[in-house]
Amino acid sequence: MRSRRCWAILIAVIFFSLFGWMQVTHAKSYQIKNYAVQVNITKAGNAQVTQKIAYQFDGDFNGVFYRQDLKGVQGLQHPEVAVVDKNGQQRQLTASANEASGTYTFSQDADQARFKVFYPIRNAAATFIYRYQLSGAVTNYLDTAELNWKVIGTGWDVPLKNVRITIQLPQQPVNQLQAWTHGPLAGTTKVTRQAGKVTIALAKNPANTFVETHLLFPTAVTAANQNVQRQKRKQAVQKQEAKLAEQANAKRRRARLIPSVIAVASLILGGVILIWHLDWLQHHPAERYPAPAPIKHWYELPDYPPAVAQRLLKKTGPDKKAFTATLLDLAVAKKLAITSVKIGRQTTFNLKPSADFKPKQKLFKLLFEKIPQKKEQGLNLLEIKTYAQRDTSGQLSDAYQDWVLRTRGATDALRYENVTNNQIRGHAWAVTIVSTLLAIGASVALYFGFPAIRLPLWSLAGIMLVASWVLLVLKVWQLPRYTKLGAQKINELRGFKQMLEDVGHFDMAQVGDLILWDRILPYAVAFGSADKVVAALKVNFSQAQLAESLPINYPLFIYGHGGLNTLNFGEAFTSSFGSSLATSHSFNSSVSGSGGGFSGGSSGGFGGGSGGGAF
Repeated sequence: MRSRRCWAILIAVIFFSLFGWMQVTHAKSYQIKNYAVQVNITKAGNAQVTQKIAYQFDGDFNGVFYRQDLKGVQGLQHPEVAVVDKNGQQRQLTASANEASGTYTFSQDADQARFKVFYPIRNAAATFIYRYQLSGAVTNYLDTAELNWKVIGTGWDVPLKNVRITIQLPQQPVNQLQAWTHGPLAGTTKVTRQAGKVTIALAKNPANTFVETHLLFPTAVTAANQNVQRQKRKQAVQKQEAKLAEQANAKRRRARLIPSVIAVASLILGGVILIWHLDWLQHHPAERYPAPAPIKHWYELPDYPPAVAQRLLKKTGPDKKAFTATLLDLAVAKKLAITSVKIGRQTTFNLKPSADFKPKQKLFKLLFEKIPQKKEQGLNLLEIKTYAQRDTSGQLSDAYQDWVLRTRGATDALRYENVTNNQIRGHAWAVTIVSTLLAIGASVALYFGFPAIRLPLWSLAGIMLVASWVLLVLKVWQLPRYTKLGAQKINELRGFKQMLEDVGHFDMAQVGDLILWDRILPYAVAFGSADKVVAALKVNFSQAQLAESLPINYPLFIYGHGGLNTLNFGEAFTSSFGSSLATSHSFNSSVSGSGGGFSGGSSGGFGGGSGGGAF
C-alpha cells in the first residue's frame, strides 16, 4: 500500500512538472504600452540616447533585455539602467555579474551591445530606462552632415505602442535641417528648424519592423566631429529620399483609391436602390382602411382551435400550452378521454383516444400508437417521460416541431394577413436596411479614402440615410397588417382573450350557458388564463352545477383526483411534456524632408538589429 502511494505521488509530481509548468509558461505575456526615445546629438557627432520602455506584464517574469546594434558606429559608452515602478518611483540599477534582483549585466562586441536586467515582476507595469552614448553616429561630409540610423530595429517580437522619437541637435536654429523617416506609412515626422529638433510619432509599430531616421544638416552643427568623409553626399541623399518619398506617396494613393472607389460605388448603388424603390411603390399602392374599434370583451367562441388562436396573437406560438389545449379540445369533442390514474404511489393522467379518432399527424401517431405499452389502455404521462429518456434520436422533439409547423400552416391558411401591405412593409424595411448599411459603409470607407472628397460624399451618405428612413415611415407607418376581415377577427380574438383575463370582474352568465365554459377552458389554457377562469367558476357556481355542466373539465381542473383541486391537467401535462421535450435529444433546429509621413524602404541606416523583450 505504501509503495502504491509513493508511485501515485511520483506520477502526480511528474504530471504537474510537465503539464502544470507548460500551462504557466504559455500563460505568460507582455505588452509595450509606450516607447519613447530621446536622442541628443553632440558637437562631436555622438548620440546621447535615453530610451524609456513601458512594459505591462501578465504572468511571472524575471526581467527584461535590450540589444543595441553597433554596426556603423564606433561603440557604446556610459551605459546606465534605471526602472520606474508602478507607483512612479525611479530607481537606478547597479551593474553586477551575480544576477541579483535590481541589477543588470552589460556586454558588447564590434556588432552588438547587450543589456540584461534582473527585475522579478508579476502581473504589474514597469518602465525601464536605458541611457548610453553611441560614438560616431553622425558622419560629416564635404557638403553636409548626415545621421542615418534605425532607431528602432527589427529585434522586437511584440508591437511597440505610442512610439515617440525626439532628435535634438546641438545648435538652434538649424535652417537647413532636413529629415526623412522610413517605416510603417502611418507614422509622421515633424521638423522644427527653429529649435533644431526632429520629432517622429507612430501609434503602433508592428513586431520585427524597423523605424529609420535620416537627417541632413550643416557640418557646422557637429563641427567637432572626427568621423569625416572627404566627399560630397547631400545631392545623392536628396535624390534617394525623393525617390523613396514618391514611392511611399504612390502607395498611399493606391491605398486611398480602393476605399474611395468603394464609397462612391456604395453611394451610387444606394441612390439607384432608392429611385427603384420609389418607382416600385408607385406601381404597388398600399391598401389603407380604418382599423376596427377595439373590443373590450368578446364572448363568442373563436372559429378555429385553441392552438391556432394562440398563434394568431403570439408570434412565437404555438407553444406547449397550446398543445395541452389541443388535447383538451379533443377531449371536449369526445375524441379523447383524459382521466387521472394512480400508478404505484404516483398520481398522473391517462389519455385514451376514442375508436373513431384516427391520428394522421406524426406527433399523435407517436403518442398514441408507438409510445404506449398497451395501446388499448391509452397513454399515461409517465410513459412519455420514460420514452423521452431513451429517445436519443430526438423523435419526440421532431414530432412536436412538425405539429408546430402544421399549426402555423393552418394559421396562414386563414389568410388574415394583408399580403400586399406586408410585401410593401418588407420591401421598405429591406431597402432601408440596405441603404443604411451602404451609407455607413461608404462613410467608413471615406475615412480611409482621399480627404478632398470626404465632406461632400459624407453629406450625400447622410441624405441617402435620411431619405430611406423617411420613406420607411411614410410608407409603412400605420399600414394595416391584416385584411379587413382579418383585422375584425383579430380584434374579436383580442377581446376574447381579454375577457378571459378579466373573467373575475363581470357576471359569467354574460357568456352564455355554463356548459359553454367546457369549450372555453381549452382556450384559457392556450392563453395562460386557466387559473383565473377556474377560480371564477368556483366562485360563481356550485360544485354540483360545475360537475353537471362541465363533464369533461370538472375532474381535470376543479375536482381533481383524491381531493379538491389537487391535480390540474393543464399544468401537469404542460410541465411533464415540456420536461420530456427537453430530455429528448434532438439535433435538429427548432422552428423558432520637412516632415510629413514615413517613407517605405530603407536608406541604409545603422542599428537594424536592435531590439529587446522580457524573460
